[in-house]
Amino acid sequence: MTAGTCGLEWTTSFKFCLFYSSTRKRSILRIFSVYFVFMYIGQNFTESTLRNIENYCQEIPYFDFLTKRLLNFHNLFYKTFDICEGSLSTSDDFDYDQYLDDKSRPNLKHIISVEHSKILSHCKIVFSGIIPRDRDITDNQEYLIATFLGAEVLDTLSESVTHLVTNKTTTKKVRYIMDSCVPIHLVNVDWIYCCYYLGTRVLETSFSIELANPSDSDQNPSNILLP
Repeated sequence: MTAGTCGLEWTTSFKFCLFYSSTRKRSILRIFSVYFVFMYIGQNFTESTLRNIENYCQEIPYFDFLTKRLLNFHNLFYKTFDICEGSLSTSDDFDYDQYLDDKSRPNLKHIISVEHSKILSHCKIVFSGIIPRDRDITDNQEYLIATFLGAEVLDTLSESVTHLVTNKTTTKKVRYIMDSCVPIHLVNVDWIYCCYYLGTRVLETSFSIELANPSDSDQNPSNILLP
């Protein structure tokens, strides 16, 4: 886990704790939480993002997701430990080597990092309207989250791309996907954050983007933003 992802882990975890506190005390904590977002996470993470995640958790509470993740880490650690101690035999379907440190001992940090990297491991993502063109893509919060979760982030659209992530409906890439009916998941950037917080690949349909008024952007080229 790099320094960037360590900072990401601390910042976002603290932010989510603030959010759940502020759902009961919707005053100073809520104001502070939004301020904290803009100062340390970025403009793409808003109070609306938190509400969308909360809405996704209506049927299954967030702490149920968290408990499941922690139990999984616990089980993997002790299963790996028992194999190293010789009290449990290895199996072909369990690659315990990936959870070991340089001393061939189970390492919880490795376990957490490896398990996180499996969440979006089969996803190839292109961002649109998220990262400014003059900014290094690798220095962006959404990029760090996506790669931390195992996704491959690409610069341009291709047949291999599985997701186009955006917070706008008028970028050239979004318009291309909609006009050509390419079978790609077109999702709001909140989908990335929800996957991260819940520790699982959440349903894209809950964060899918639809063009509210296609004729507006067609008739006014100035509405089309650069990718």
